[in-house]
Amino acid sequence: MQGAVAIYQADVTDEIYFTCNVPNCTTFTGINRNVDKTRRRGVEASVKAQYDRHVDGYVNYTFTEAIFRSRFSDFGGISGAQTVEAGDSIPMVPKHLLALGANYHPVEGLTAALNGLYVGTKFLFGDEANAEKRLPGYFLLNARLAYERKTPSGTIGAFVQVNNLLDTKYETLGRLAFNFTTNATEAFMIPAPGTSVFGGLSYRFDSF
Repeated sequence: MQGAVAIYQADVTDEIYFTCNVPNCTTFTGINRNVDKTRRRGVEASVKAQYDRHVDGYVNYTFTEAIFRSRFSDFGGISGAQTVEAGDSIPMVPKHLLALGANYHPVEGLTAALNGLYVGTKFLFGDEANAEKRLPGYFLLNARLAYERKTPSGTIGAFVQVNNLLDTKYETLGRLAFNFTTNATEAFMIPAPGTSVFGGLSYRFDSF
């Protein structure tokens, strides 16, 4: 078994950050401004283990605290003007990330893998004051079957992969923006793909 832990902190002064400069971002215009102070800190931990020559796996976890450390105002948010306080979370940075997977090698060259990814909740772009509903967290499960075999001059390989095995419905990005149809500022989400299947063949020349 192998394990590793890393602790980090990054303090930034005058970070360039985009903010709206008209109420409710109605004209989709804004400015890049310097936020006096921001901070990102957290911990990363990983464990890798091998049960026997047929089975191995891993678990990776990351906790991130990304915050504004100075007060400022802009015209984002549902109600227009918003005041961002020191300690408010920076949008679109999840606090929790968890990745885990297992590999099974029944015979030499053949690998069946199953891996999962959990991404925690995030505040939307435009909600720097953290006043609105968060973008929900989600869990993805992927599967892969791969085979490699040596030949006299190289290695031939083939694989089939299924992404989002459970056909999870989720969004990877969200922003508060003005909707001219409803004349209101709303949350706009970018949906992610459902289940997808693809495969491939490869040949690597090891010698000539």
